[in-house]
Amino acid sequence: MKKSALLIILAIAVISGMLMSGCGEQTTTPATTTAVQATTTAPTSTTPQTGGWLKLIYADGPGNLGAPGISVAPGDCRSMVPCIENLVRIGEDGLPAPALSTSWEYNADYSALTFHLRKGVKFHDGTDFNAAAVKFCLDIGKANKRRDMTSVTSIDAVDDYTVRLNTTGFDASLLPSFAFGNSAHIMSPTAYQKNGKEWAQTHPVGTGPFKFVSFQRDVSVKYERFDDYWGGKAYLDGIELLIIADPTMAMLSFKSGDANVIYDLEGNEAAELKSSGKYTMTTTPEDVYALLPDSANPDSPYNKLKVRQAVQYALNLQTIADTGKGYNVVCNQLFGSWNWAHNKDIVGYPYNPDKAKQLLKEAGYENGFETTIYYTTGVSPEDVFLIAQKNLADVGIKAKIEPMTSAAMSQLTAGGWKNGLVVSQIPGWLGADPPAQLVSRNSVKSTLVKGVFYPDEYEQLLVKTNAEADNAKRKTMAQELCKIAIDDYCVLMPLYTTLAPHALYPDVKGGKLGTVWASQYNPWDIWISK
Repeated sequence: MKKSALLIILAIAVISGMLMSGCGEQTTTPATTTAVQATTTAPTSTTPQTGGWLKLIYADGPGNLGAPGISVAPGDCRSMVPCIENLVRIGEDGLPAPALSTSWEYNADYSALTFHLRKGVKFHDGTDFNAAAVKFCLDIGKANKRRDMTSVTSIDAVDDYTVRLNTTGFDASLLPSFAFGNSAHIMSPTAYQKNGKEWAQTHPVGTGPFKFVSFQRDVSVKYERFDDYWGGKAYLDGIELLIIADPTMAMLSFKSGDANVIYDLEGNEAAELKSSGKYTMTTTPEDVYALLPDSANPDSPYNKLKVRQAVQYALNLQTIADTGKGYNVVCNQLFGSWNWAHNKDIVGYPYNPDKAKQLLKEAGYENGFETTIYYTTGVSPEDVFLIAQKNLADVGIKAKIEPMTSAAMSQLTAGGWKNGLVVSQIPGWLGADPPAQLVSRNSVKSTLVKGVFYPDEYEQLLVKTNAEADNAKRKTMAQELCKIAIDDYCVLMPLYTTLAPHALYPDVKGGKLGTVWASQYNPWDIWISK
């Protein structure tokens, strides 16, 4: 059975690298073209079987199942994927690849981006997918002033299968936003116009391999196979997402056989399931956690490079990562090894307390100083900062640990802080465009985090990187950017990167089951062994 389907990658309105013209018609199967998110996959067989329902347990449920131009949360993204497709997806290299569009190109002066659409595609209500449908969905995002549509001035349906976006110029965030951005969900205009926006948020009518059956808020979402899917018939009869917020109840439900897959595991839970030997364990690389100093404050010890470097040398990153029960990995830079901006030539600051003490002495802090580590409760485990606190104490730095709510942390970072280290996340999963993430989180232009020193050399290269349209050049520039940030200026102190664990029963075969910020999988190629 030929399956040339391409399913969108899911996420919030974050952005990825640019793939320019020359993207030809996709000819490989979904199983080989879906972006690699899990480090391991379910066992495969040469004889797939049809039938059965795949049931997956998640902690958070959706509020929007695919209505275009509306903000989405993690539960929204992960829940709409069997049904809703986008113009592009994120490929294995982390760059945009064909999906509902087969190719695209900018014009010479980057004043327009033209998409060539896939033909013969039907929405689940039997209506045609075409340029008019795409324009309808994108116009909603434009009217709602979604951030991912900022550079788009207007949208034209050139003919039935060509859509032109008129733009203000090159925008590195634009194309990848059509893989998972708020404005990019392609839903049947007929269904939307007939029933309205509120209805559309809980009754998706897309083009995917499965069509919507039912939604019970905070309980489940059900989809059944769509036999007229343009990429070929899926093996499964259907997919059900079970929403169980309580982790204890979720584990009990999974172990009793109520579902085939469980996501959102904590390290201890994953370790328990793994030790039983009953399940297939998979992991997905996600964010990098780092300490951000108030280095732009001239009165702060962190204003001095040698102090920042001393802190990094003082931290035992392996011991810190070990708190994750095998699901955290030491990271000495801004992005993990799976990210295209990862620079293998970065030296970083290997654990060396003696070196830390020497640098503190040279910086005028031979007797150390007092500081505060701020972290968000429920996001980062306290064990990490107890270890960091001890590591710093060993070199003379007395650190107070202060947990904060998400709202309090947002207020603190947006306004700046004094003589402290803030724990921050740098999105590093496949599809999160590295230079774009740095603009929004680690730059003088960031509105999310104020108070960190970023040298002119770094800022100038960041601007050039995001203005570069050639992917190969952009990758080289991004890697150099990371080296400047770490080896030259130690603008932040990386701690570890997370591997989000999930488990599945061994009867789940084929396909990939993984998570990004929101869970992603290729349901058309998954089957269940009877």
